[in-house]
Amino acid sequence: MVGETMPGGPPAVGGVVARVGDEEITEAELEARLAQYSQRLGGRLEALAQDQREGIRQSILERIVEEKLLGLASAQEPVDKEEFQKALDQAIARYGSRESWQADRRRGHRSEETFGQELKEKLRREKWLSRALPPLPAPSVETLEAYYEEHREFFNPPGEIRTSHILWVLPSNADEARIEQKRQQALAFASEAKETDDFTALIEKHRGAQIVAGDLGFQSLGEMPPAYAEAARKLKTGEVSAPVCTDLGWHVFQITERKSPPPSSFRDVRPRVEAAFRREAKARQWREVIDGLRAKYGVKIASLPPAPADDPGERPPK
Repeated sequence: MVGETMPGGPPAVGGVVARVGDEEITEAELEARLAQYSQRLGGRLEALAQDQREGIRQSILERIVEEKLLGLASAQEPVDKEEFQKALDQAIARYGSRESWQADRRRGHRSEETFGQELKEKLRREKWLSRALPPLPAPSVETLEAYYEEHREFFNPPGEIRTSHILWVLPSNADEARIEQKRQQALAFASEAKETDDFTALIEKHRGAQIVAGDLGFQSLGEMPPAYAEAARKLKTGEVSAPVCTDLGWHVFQITERKSPPPSSFRDVRPRVEAAFRREAKARQWREVIDGLRAKYGVKIASLPPAPADDPGERPPK
């Protein structure tokens, strides 16, 4: 939860979904950000499971809340003309030319005035954060060794996993109806697979046009599509996955075997240990700053309208 719940239940369409201090976050603002995120997913946000869609909505709302908090905290930070012009020139240079910048700005329906105001707000936030998030001290060797012992599984090679799978292939231009049709087929298969002891025979039985099946051999998690790897990470040998969506289509698979390499020593992985420790420390520092701003300004969250109901199925983002 990102803040205290507002009274009155779910807001009406176009209503207020959150208040940060005296500022409001409207449903229209949240939906616009969701549309931008969906574009980055290739327009396939609706193909994700209901709980994932709702999780994404909450994450984006959290991001907007943090932006509002930082805006309030940094509102009095001075930005002089020279500093602003330098930042504007750098922003335009990233587009290659002023014409390209103007074309992109128009596509986003932003005036030069709006762009400039957003840039000033960004500069104010950066100034304020440079003081609120000072550099952290270097961790001692003893601290890193203790961190390594607590997270051995993360720093040791994950080994390889052998899977047998069936895939309902989806073309890249598949519409929502086609995606849903294949998902239903995968759900039916997954249900049937839980009732049999011979997964290999079952996938051979269902093999057909645009349905690929077979043994994929040994792979590391890094070699698998992210959604496939995330599901495989959670399964024990012999277990069958729920339907998983990747760029290729819908998969259902079984873990058939695992191979684990010898563990790494602290000395072998110290650079990775230190990098992970610093990332975690910075994340804690950030969370402390944001929690302090929440306490100072106040954050109230309305209940978000739920995403359309969906059948269960494991579909991490691609």
